[in-house]
Amino acid sequence: MLLKNADSISGSALRTKIHQLQRFVAIGNLDEERCIKIIRHLAANNVFQTPTLTINTLDSKRFYADQEWRDTYQFLPKKTAKKLVHRIN
Repeated sequence: MLLKNADSISGSALRTKIHQLQRFVAIGNLDEERCIKIIRHLAANNVFQTPTLTINTLDSKRFYADQEWRDTYQFLPKKTAKKLVHRIN
């Protein structure tokens, strides 16, 4: 019923509403071992950018500005790392 959007709210508001309703159910069903397995698989396949995974794992803080996080840029292609540092600064 929710996806029919009977109240005709905006798409972003509908998405927020759905997210709020599903979030705690999803957190309650979190499988830590499975998450670690997936993260390792992504890393093994050189997947460095997964916004949803990052946000849900690390909240919404500016983790990319921390020095510890910046130290991981050494694993990125040099051109990509340079662009990223330029954007942050």
